[in-house]
Amino acid sequence: MNDVATVLDGLSLTDWSAVDHAYGPATDVPQLIHDLVSDDATVRAIARSELCGNLIHHGARFSATPKVIPYLIELATAPGVPDRAMILRYLTTLLAGPFTVRDGFWIGAGSQGGPAQQAIATACHDVAVPGIPALLNLATGRSCRVRVAAICVLGCFQVERSTIIPTLEAQAANETADAARAAAVFALGLLTKGTPRFEETLRSLHEEDPAKLVRTTAAIKLALHGFGDSAVVQTLIEALDDADLGRAYADLPWGGEKLPGDVGHALAHVQPEWGAHALSALGRALHNADGAIDHDPAALVQVIGLARAIARLIFPYGAINPLLPSQRKAVELLVQARSPWVVSNVTELLAQCGLPETRDANATLVGVEIEDTPSVADKVNAAAVLMDSGNFEAALTALEALPDDNLYVLANRGNTLFRLDRTDEAITLLELATERFPDFETGWNLLACALHKAGRDPEALEAIDNAIQCNSSNGSYFYSRAVFLASIGATEEVFPAAHEMIDRAPDFLSHLESEQALARIITDPRWEAIRLAAFDA
Repeated sequence: MNDVATVLDGLSLTDWSAVDHAYGPATDVPQLIHDLVSDDATVRAIARSELCGNLIHHGARFSATPKVIPYLIELATAPGVPDRAMILRYLTTLLAGPFTVRDGFWIGAGSQGGPAQQAIATACHDVAVPGIPALLNLATGRSCRVRVAAICVLGCFQVERSTIIPTLEAQAANETADAARAAAVFALGLLTKGTPRFEETLRSLHEEDPAKLVRTTAAIKLALHGFGDSAVVQTLIEALDDADLGRAYADLPWGGEKLPGDVGHALAHVQPEWGAHALSALGRALHNADGAIDHDPAALVQVIGLARAIARLIFPYGAINPLLPSQRKAVELLVQARSPWVVSNVTELLAQCGLPETRDANATLVGVEIEDTPSVADKVNAAAVLMDSGNFEAALTALEALPDDNLYVLANRGNTLFRLDRTDEAITLLELATERFPDFETGWNLLACALHKAGRDPEALEAIDNAIQCNSSNGSYFYSRAVFLASIGATEEVFPAAHEMIDRAPDFLSHLESEQALARIITDPRWEAIRLAAFDA
């Protein structure tokens, strides 16, 4: 293992003027790599952005790209390097190209980009192979974020899978963080694809893992490759209605296009007899994605995946004349959304099903009027905007007009009461929300915060433990756990809670140290180990 200075000094051994990136000779690359390890987070972010734009540009690699890869691997393993997880994510992009859960990695596959691009892709792979032992060490290291990122890099090396698979299988069996186990599932799916081990490995993880994030990742991979049985389909349908799961999924390296779209693409590959069972959940997810178009760039990609699932499941043999009940319902759901009708590949897909290509024509077909009226979800989102602007009274008034059988209505109403210092009312409402929806981690987290504010820290600790049980990868929950433990005087338990937080969210350390409840604890000599762990992460 080299130190940072040694790695950076080694940059001079490469003639960067002799290799190109997207904008000409790569003479700026050494300084950008120096900037990757700057003490200034802004400098690091700018360097990552520039490197992402010049070494892999619109999916194309360049002669400089393989030259950079060994330095990135060495930096990721050098002590004292900040943002190692982000370096590893960037390394994955250089190796794999832009990727999604449905496409996987195409490194060395020889199927995209023409001979020149295939040669560079192979060179990228070849120079990275000597770094596999170091990446395997990172995949079992202390930082959850680094483990997740390293595991995803390892998914690139299918040729070397006999070395990598045993480590990832052990990681999936012993890992405590949901996100890292999900990453192991994702990488194992890539490494075992096309072999008998694929179904056996992923089906076992889907059936046995306690975390929804892990089971859903396995279900997506299984369905995409033709193994979508009833249990897999049920997991996918339930995932469409789980906002907490969606947020956790979006933080994963392959989750940038968001969970609903990936689930839609997966459901498009299952047998059509599951269509009627999935249609309502697909419709709700389509409505939510449609409502997010104006502020979420990934929403349109989700719409495409969801519309594709509806088309493949409900119209597998084309539209029947007259329409079947499920087909009529599907058209009504599509008509109620605005965005499918402005995406050419969606309208082309619907035309292939025998449907008209315009929204108006489909509305006429099923005899409904187009009414873009706000739904409960739209109204909850509007109330959230009021809260963000500090207008809590108006937000509460809007939320109180909505039905209380919706978990997001209850959670947002409870949060608004909390922000208005009506803490007892907030607790009562959030207790109702968690009783009705025990798997809703946000509800448990909000309840924990309200109980802490009311001075009821033992109950707050119990509530945050329930949130952790729903999602063990969220560092903020362990932050709260450390504070609550300190507040009740359980000093010895604060240290492992802080370590768990650092494992998932090292950037939270400065905020944790500013908490009054920890004022004496952070003077304990043992706290220095937590600071060192945060720095290494």
